[in-house]
Amino acid sequence: MKKALLTSALLVLAASNAHAEIELGLGGYFRGYAGYADQAIDDLRETDFKRKSKIFFEGKTTYDNSLTVGFFSELFQENGTDNISGSYLYGEGPWGHLRLGDERGAPFILQVHAPGADTNIDGRDIHISFINEGAADIDLDYRHSGLTSGFAYSTKLVYLTPDMHGLRAGVSFSPEVARLGTSDYTNGMDFDNEPDDFENFTEAALRYEATVAGVKAQLGGGYSMAGLEANGGSFNDDYTEWNAGVALSYKGARVGAGYNTDNGARDSGGDTDNWVVGADYAWDAYKVGVSHFISETEADDEFKRTTAGVNYTYGPGLSFRGSVGLFDVQAAGADENDGHFVALGTDVKF
Repeated sequence: MKKALLTSALLVLAASNAHAEIELGLGGYFRGYAGYADQAIDDLRETDFKRKSKIFFEGKTTYDNSLTVGFFSELFQENGTDNISGSYLYGEGPWGHLRLGDERGAPFILQVHAPGADTNIDGRDIHISFINEGAADIDLDYRHSGLTSGFAYSTKLVYLTPDMHGLRAGVSFSPEVARLGTSDYTNGMDFDNEPDDFENFTEAALRYEATVAGVKAQLGGGYSMAGLEANGGSFNDDYTEWNAGVALSYKGARVGAGYNTDNGARDSGGDTDNWVVGADYAWDAYKVGVSHFISETEADDEFKRTTAGVNYTYGPGLSFRGSVGLFDVQAAGADENDGHFVALGTDVKF
């Protein structure tokens, strides 16, 4: 009911003004890499190709009262199947930005992240990895998105304030974390409390930006919580997660650090802590960067990765990327997997 009222309110506001032209947009990206990894685990393939691609669709219109109403959706392919991930209606104006749909929450949108060698390899939300983590229950990045993809893209309401002298705040809420199946869209609400399902996914975030004597600073943090509907499954506690980050930039140089932690929805033994520090320097069409990432769990699993690389922009939205890295994976009670990797790839955005 609340979703329907919100959608109706946005459409009524739009309809109350003179007609405006609708802007239609089509975009996306393709990220393709070749990689080599020398790892301590026996019988692993040393070379591989990896790719990730998405197509974005957007339509928006702005009315005489400065209200902008739009729709955004993204399509990607995984395991040979086409999937819709983010898909939402939004409205924005002097009062801020409002979204309703399947979308990541405010802590991810406002998260401050560190620079590095290649955002696809060692960034906040990596897309490419040639490292086998084996039995270790660790993270390979530090994105603030919740416990599973169901958390990240559950149907939610997101509000972001306008820029208030460098300060932005955001909140988001999802009544139910689990994604609804096709039949659930017309079969009413799910009132059953089931193990491993979460509800009332509530999030808040802040980010502050300021420039002093030519140095731009970003500070930010976010918090998420969700209630476990019932005991008896894989999880035995409510879910909590928070992050903090700082980044400084001066001319072409940037440095930053970030921290992210969650309790894994367990009352003991489920905590995962992630740290990252990184730096990069850009000039002309080139950029070099380096980062160091650590992920540790309460169960004594540990992952360390140090990465260095160079990016070359050879056209608008076109970049060539190369990186090398050292890594060490230690799963509790298992053999250590350490080694190094080399990755070469291209990132095409349109």
